[in-house]
Amino acid sequence: MRARFLLTIPAVVILLLALAAGCSSQETGSSAGTEAPATAESAPAGEGSGWVTVDVQTANEALSSGGEAQLVDVREPDEWAETGVPQGAVLIPLGDLESRAASELAADRPVYVICRSGNRSQTGSDILVGLGFAEVYNVDGGITAWLAAGLPVETYQP
Repeated sequence: MRARFLLTIPAVVILLLALAAGCSSQETGSSAGTEAPATAESAPAGEGSGWVTVDVQTANEALSSGGEAQLVDVREPDEWAETGVPQGAVLIPLGDLESRAASELAADRPVYVICRSGNRSQTGSDILVGLGFAEVYNVDGGITAWLAAGLPVETYQP
């Protein structure tokens, strides 16, 4: 009887390890936010959140092409004054974005979101997607990368 008991312990341990490995891989996938990768047919998706991260050159080309693209700068006014703002940007600090976006931005046109480094613009992108904006792009590297690339800015006029 003792031998029979010893044979089942390894089987139980293996079963528990297999279950633990399966659970951890599922948790990793969901916490990474990669529910569904973007495809050509699907809406833009940035890490499964409904927006896409683009570099400053891509953003500038979209904004310069004379199309429908719009740019929202979610930095604070003192930051705008310090560096200038990309030409044609709509200036809405991140804390005001939820309350002002619907009246100052077109939800059916592409929106590029920029900040200082690309972190707050991710939050801003999430807010816009939550408000129903159809096509949202986070500008990677923010105004820091924009200036480093030599892209145009204009003086902030309050």
